[in-house]
Amino acid sequence: MRALPVLVTVVLATGLAVAPAAAADDPTEITLHLTPVADVAVAGSNWSEEHPASPGSGSLGVGDFPDSTRGHAYLKFDTASLPPGEILSASLRVTASAAPGCDPDGGNVLEVRRVTEAWDPDFLWWGNTPGSTPDGAQVTGQPCAIYPNHMTWPVTDLVQEWRDGAADHGLVLQPADEITGDGYWILASSENEEIDRPVLTITMDAYSAPALVKTGVQPSIQKGLSTIVRSARPSFSGYVSDPVGGALAAEFQLEHDPAAPAQGTGLIWTGTVASPVPGTPPAQVRVPAGLLQDGHQIRWRGRAHNLDHGTVSGWSDWKYGVVTVPRPEISSTEVVPSLPGGVTTSLTPELRAVVFQPDGGVWKVTFQVEHDPDVPEQGTGPIWTGIPGVRATPEELSAVVPAGLLQDGYQVRWRVRATSGSPLEVTSDWQKLTIDVE
Repeated sequence: MRALPVLVTVVLATGLAVAPAAAADDPTEITLHLTPVADVAVAGSNWSEEHPASPGSGSLGVGDFPDSTRGHAYLKFDTASLPPGEILSASLRVTASAAPGCDPDGGNVLEVRRVTEAWDPDFLWWGNTPGSTPDGAQVTGQPCAIYPNHMTWPVTDLVQEWRDGAADHGLVLQPADEITGDGYWILASSENEEIDRPVLTITMDAYSAPALVKTGVQPSIQKGLSTIVRSARPSFSGYVSDPVGGALAAEFQLEHDPAAPAQGTGLIWTGTVASPVPGTPPAQVRVPAGLLQDGHQIRWRGRAHNLDHGTVSGWSDWKYGVVTVPRPEISSTEVVPSLPGGVTTSLTPELRAVVFQPDGGVWKVTFQVEHDPDVPEQGTGPIWTGIPGVRATPEELSAVVPAGLLQDGYQVRWRVRATSGSPLEVTSDWQKLTIDVE
C-alpha cells in the first residue's frame, strides 16, 4: 500500500494499538541491541522455595563456589518484538568482573544454552531450574585482561530457533564442564549501575513495520471503556515507530459515534502528521475549532505510515468517548463600595468576582450591567458590558463601570458571564443594585 501525503493535523487517542504493516518489497539491514527483560542467578544455596534467588541483584554468579554449591544465570530478552525479516547474526555479550582464570584452553569457559522450559525470575530456586538443550550451545572464556571485561558468544543459531517457532524461554549461562569445573564468574546483571549490562545484539534484514505507540489525548479522564474528552478542542499526541527508520507519519480518523445518529453520522475530521525525531517529545496538535461540540459522542482510530518505504499499518480498533467540557465556577460576586440591601454609593462602582476555570480552559469573562426590568420607566436593556481590568490573582477579577452610564437613583442589575469558543456559557445569577449617591 502507498503511504498518504503528510497533511496538517492529527488526532490521537489513549490506548491505540495498531496492527503490523504489510512487509515492504525490499528489506533493510538493521542492528538491534536488546537488554534483558529478566535475569537472575540461582545457586545451590537457593536450596528451597523459601530461599529463592534474588532477581534484583546487580550481579550474576555462575560456576563452582567456595561453599561447594554451583550457580547458573538465566536471561530473557523480548525477541517477540523483532520485526519481520531474516536473522543475519546474533551475539550475547556480558561483562565479567571476576573469573576463575584466563586460560580458555584449560577448561575455564562458560557455555550459553537455549532454555526449553518456562521460568519465573521472582520464584526460582535450585530445585525448579528450567531445562535447556545442548543443541547449538556456544562456549567462551575470560581473556587475560584487566577486569571488568566483556565475554561474547555467537548465538545466531539459538535466535534462529526462536524465529523458526521454538518457544523463547531465554538463555542460560553455566560452566561448560559441570563435573570438573573449578571456580566461578561474577557477571553484571541488568540491574548493575556501574558496568555494562548484558546485551543481545541482533543484525537482520528487516522489513518496514510502522506502528503507533504511546498515544494520548488531553485533557481527558477514563471511565470504564469510554474516554471523557474534557474540551471541544482537545490536544492529541503520540509516536510512530518503525524498526527500519525512515520518514514516519500518523493518520487518524474522527467520527460521530454510530450509537448517537441524531448528532450526525460518519466522518468528522481526518488528518496526518509527520512523526518527530525519535527520543524527542511526541507530535502535539489541537482539533480545529467548530468541529466538536459539548456532548458529542465520538469515536476515533489511527494507523502509522512509513513514507520512505511506502508501508502502512492496519487501522487500530475504534475507541469511544464523549466530549464533556467542564464549566467555570463563578463565586464571590460583590460590588465596591456597597451598603446592605444591594446599594452602592458610587456612579462608577467596581464589580468583583472569582472565576475558576478548570483544566486550564480559556473562557472569555465579561461583566454585564442592564436596566432593572422591574423599573422600565428608567430604561430597558443593556447599559454596559466590560471585560475584567484588574486581576488580584488568576481567578479574582474586577471591572469598574465607566463614568456617565449610571445616574443617582437608578435601579439596575448585573452579572458575570463566561463563554468559550464553542456555543457554551456560564453566568452568575442576576443581582439587583440601587445607585444612591450620598
